[in-house]
Amino acid sequence: MSTYNCVIVDDEPMARQILASYCSNIKYLQVVASCENAFEATEALAKHQVDILFLDINMPVISGLNFLKTLAQPPQVILTTAYKEFALEGFDLGVCDYLLKPISIERFLKAVQKAIKAIPAKEESIMPQMPKPDAKQDELVFRTETKVLKIPVPEVLYLEAQGNYTNIVTTNEEYRIYTPLYKIEEELAPLQFLRIHRSYIVSLSRIRLADANTVKIGAKDLPIGRMFKDKVKQWMK
Repeated sequence: MSTYNCVIVDDEPMARQILASYCSNIKYLQVVASCENAFEATEALAKHQVDILFLDINMPVISGLNFLKTLAQPPQVILTTAYKEFALEGFDLGVCDYLLKPISIERFLKAVQKAIKAIPAKEESIMPQMPKPDAKQDELVFRTETKVLKIPVPEVLYLEAQGNYTNIVTTNEEYRIYTPLYKIEEELAPLQFLRIHRSYIVSLSRIRLADANTVKIGAKDLPIGRMFKDKVKQWMK
């Protein structure tokens, strides 16, 4: 069975310890971060590929539900709460399940199994070796245990981060790859692709128009992230 990365978010240390203990008894669960607030959780989600998020509802500053609303592509979310009345709102936000405190190991296992069933099968995509800085790529190649996908570089418009996945948008269709964007970026030829945002890498040959805030690719305007503005300005020169 695949290993599933988990993040625990709860402002109560004992609650975090209990969930971490439960996870440690299940060999296919790996806790990659234990956070006491939404700010730490944001950093953890940016740093790790996360499959399951154990999220407390009642937290200071930003509640679990409000934090969940900020996530564009959340992993499978299991709410942990002492207040059953909040469960309905959680399901409206697309959570997988909720655990009512105090949490029993039996109920924990049931929620985890439900979350895993909702996670698409993992077929780790493998890119070819990194090109030289001045090299050009003719195609992007992704290999899994069962298939090989080749995408001609001239057809690529942009790549978009979707949690642990990346959407590769081409002139004809979209491909969803189980590899995070930052890993694919490491293998892209820098003369052909440019990171403009935490969520977007664009094909330089497909840029129709660029200004201080957006890049137009085909009919779509993509935002330029604050951290990437200097890179885009340098390219525009």
